[in-house]
Amino acid sequence: MGILTRGRVVVLAALSLVVGSCAGFSAAEQERKISTFPDDVQADWPLVKERCSSCHSLDRVFVALETMSDRADVYDLVEEMADEGGSPIADDEIDPITDFLEYYRAEAEWESD
Repeated sequence: MGILTRGRVVVLAALSLVVGSCAGFSAAEQERKISTFPDDVQADWPLVKERCSSCHSLDRVFVALETMSDRADVYDLVEEMADEGGSPIADDEIDPITDFLEYYRAEAEWESD
């Protein structure tokens, strides 16, 4: 099974409701932060935004990243989401979505040090 069990999904969903936008940035702050990323990383942002927000809030994505420790964790999460019935994430989109989210996660980790 992937990194997220049903129990972890429920916990992450509850955490995102409790923490919500308090843990994250406003949409304008998100866009400003992402505008500082390298061009190749920024290029994947529209895909991430479209695919991830079609099922849940982007805040939920960014809160989930706080539980990840490396790219393998992020990949497992994206792959698990792609495997969900009705997911808009195509197999060839897993890597670019993972690349963006891993860069974002690593940046957030660096900033918190």
